[in-house]
Amino acid sequence: MRMNEKLDKRMVSQARVSKWPNTIHAERERKEYERIKKLEDDEIERRRIDAEEEAHQHNLRQNQLDKANKMFHDNQDMVKALHSKMLLCDVIAEQEV
Repeated sequence: MRMNEKLDKRMVSQARVSKWPNTIHAERERKEYERIKKLEDDEIERRRIDAEEEAHQHNLRQNQLDKANKMFHDNQDMVKALHSKMLLCDVIAEQEV
């Protein structure tokens, strides 16, 4: 009986101590929780930055493709002839004014 009472008191005591925030064990758990939380927050921030960088790189690639397509289009003979005729019309119109 004495051993049973001792065990019951020990269990009650441990239950009380587990709720105390100023014990070494509680401090250790709190620090571990904060460390894990900080790591998770850092990972979320890194993923956000990576997503922004990926979008920026996509925009740069798209701009390069658009520029290359425009240069390719403008270097065709028919387009060059059209631009030449448009410039000639503009010059004639300016001279008439």
